[in-house]
Amino acid sequence: MSKLAGIVQRQLKHDAPYAWFLRDQASTSPIFRSQHLAELDNRLEAYLNCFELSQNGDQPIIAKLNLKDWGSVYVIALVSLRTNDSITFDKAIDALKEQQQAKELSDALCRVDFNTAKPYLCKLIKHENPLARIAAITASGFFTKDIDKAVLQGLLKDSPEVIVATLDVIGKNKLINFKPDVTELLTHDEENVRFQAAYTGNLLGLTSAFSPLQKFCFNETPHLRKALSLLYQVVNESEIKPALNKIQKSAFSPRIKAYNIAMSGLPEMIPILLEWMNDPEYAPLAGEAFSFITGADIEEDDLSILDVSLCESQEAPLAEKRKKDPWTEGYEDDLPWPEPELVKQWWRAHQHQFQNGTRYLAGKTLTEAHLNDVLIHGTQPQRHIASLILTIKNPLDTMIDVTRFNQL
Repeated sequence: MSKLAGIVQRQLKHDAPYAWFLRDQASTSPIFRSQHLAELDNRLEAYLNCFELSQNGDQPIIAKLNLKDWGSVYVIALVSLRTNDSITFDKAIDALKEQQQAKELSDALCRVDFNTAKPYLCKLIKHENPLARIAAITASGFFTKDIDKAVLQGLLKDSPEVIVATLDVIGKNKLINFKPDVTELLTHDEENVRFQAAYTGNLLGLTSAFSPLQKFCFNETPHLRKALSLLYQVVNESEIKPALNKIQKSAFSPRIKAYNIAMSGLPEMIPILLEWMNDPEYAPLAGEAFSFITGADIEEDDLSILDVSLCESQEAPLAEKRKKDPWTEGYEDDLPWPEPELVKQWWRAHQHQFQNGTRYLAGKTLTEAHLNDVLIHGTQPQRHIASLILTIKNPLDTMIDVTRFNQL
């Protein structure tokens, strides 16, 4: 029995952190929906239960984790929070070396109730490690918008990474009293801070933040995709087509252009996507953008390619693709390959349901009722955009973070 227990422990120390990693990747992937996140949550919870049970024994599994493995900080922090083990929790803090680990710590804090998390948040918000402060402010923003003003203003004078995390919390929670602080940060020396200030400023309704946002939409910066996702939600309706055309005529990657079409939501751009489905390099992305606008499911609606060997022969390792195009997304290998002729047939049968000049998300117009439906039933990127549009339509509403299943 002890030998079997040892084998199980060795397996669990790999499987539990990896289960968190899979859940984290799924939270932004177009092949996952909220019910899939729930399934991954349940699987992760089963692993965590094993860790919690072992905490009371002679050989806790948590001691066997490799702190460098993605997901280990999450497992250590959450198990220690649930078992009220502050000494083990400190090990998770000591392990913080990368932004990804700060996210793990924040995720763990958000998985317990506020009363359990509060003493740890108070400790972390003042910690000397900026990654601990990032985890604390991110988790605090998840629990409440009533964060001490002096604390927030102090964090807005912190390191650039901490400022960015704090601005994110201010935007998602619509903390409009911080508009002057956000305005000041629009001209910060660090590009990451300027972008987040522009993003947050637009969520808060700051007119002065729109022009800075545009600078990130029409220039090759690491923030281009995120900037475009917001641009079409805040730009005047009359400026949507010019913005769309400006991107399409640029030298940007076709991956950005496909994403740009998806964000615009305009069905008159569908013929371009149909054409790109004949290009093995971009066919899956064209299919993703097609689904984003029309709501068609390439796999479920039997629109995927019939000759699998064709798409397999075109596949290249992700690292190789990224050398050629840094805008390659990690989830691309999982996207279905659309069969051009089948998709064309689907479009001919459904085109009458779409009106040129009207924006669509997952096959629906952008009414509040439709957006709320997408928020529940859409893919993860569709749910995110639905949440983004709803929070802009309703200036007093905080933004729902669709990566966290328990927020709905």
